[in-house]
Amino acid sequence: MDLPLLALLFPGLFAVVALGWIVRWVRSAPSALRGDPLRNGGEPVYGTVLSSTPPGRGAAGPTVAVRAESADGRRTWEAVDDSGLGGYDPAPGTRVEGVYAPGDPSRLRVLRIARADGEEGFGVRAGSGGRALRIAGGVLGALVVSAAAAIAWSAPSGAVSPFGLVFLVVPAAIALVGLNTVFAGLPGLVRLLSGLYRGRVLEAQGTVTDAWTETRTRSSGAGGGSDRYLVHALTVRFTTADGRRVHARDPVDRLFGGPVVGDPVRVRHVESDPTLFATGTLAPLNIVFGKGLRLVLGPLLVVVGLSLLAGFL
Repeated sequence: MDLPLLALLFPGLFAVVALGWIVRWVRSAPSALRGDPLRNGGEPVYGTVLSSTPPGRGAAGPTVAVRAESADGRRTWEAVDDSGLGGYDPAPGTRVEGVYAPGDPSRLRVLRIARADGEEGFGVRAGSGGRALRIAGGVLGALVVSAAAAIAWSAPSGAVSPFGLVFLVVPAAIALVGLNTVFAGLPGLVRLLSGLYRGRVLEAQGTVTDAWTETRTRSSGAGGGSDRYLVHALTVRFTTADGRRVHARDPVDRLFGGPVVGDPVRVRHVESDPTLFATGTLAPLNIVFGKGLRLVLGPLLVVVGLSLLAGFL
């Protein structure tokens, strides 16, 4: 391969990667910013829980049927919240506050759940979080890759020699892989550990209500590649010491098997928000050797790549 063609190949590849990363961010940003339209724009409503359907595989939590009441108490109707309630599982007869869709009153979002002991109710988290990470990751990744592409494109003008271009692009690519690795590992870890320092960590006894093995797909690079792996997933039900009920998927998927349906499990949860929980210890092996390994290798690759890049400049 002659030198002019080599000088164009690497900048071209970086330009494609940069464009792919920017497109991914542009496509994901609107949904990340918008959130749940019903939750953000519904009409206030009160109600009583009629029933709770256990969460399906992949669901955020139970589907709850509610006997909704108009503000003046003259009209009642049945509505359903299929958002998962962040993992909370209110018992039948529990009073709730929420919002409903004016155009379709059968759709409802529960915002607060009353306590059985008459104490002040507690709020329901909106989704599983990570929206800020998606946006920040897209912006930062696009900037880094675009900058690398801009530097690489300067080679044909003589700013970087064709051979020097190779030594410029390879360290930049190493840093890029490290950055992508960091952002691939952050969301899962944040979902598990967010809020752990907002209050004490308590223990509860839970029961496995569903267990299965599934194939997961994750992005393996900014260019759109992916790889597959098997995990053992659990759905767990438990009740906190103050009576709050949770029925949700364990946020930590196991790589090497685990409990089966009906098995008791030890649950550790955040006192202020028990939907932030983990079974067993707070640092199971698959965090140390899975998501945690990404957060170790990612920064290491970034440092190595940038150090090599600085040495060649």
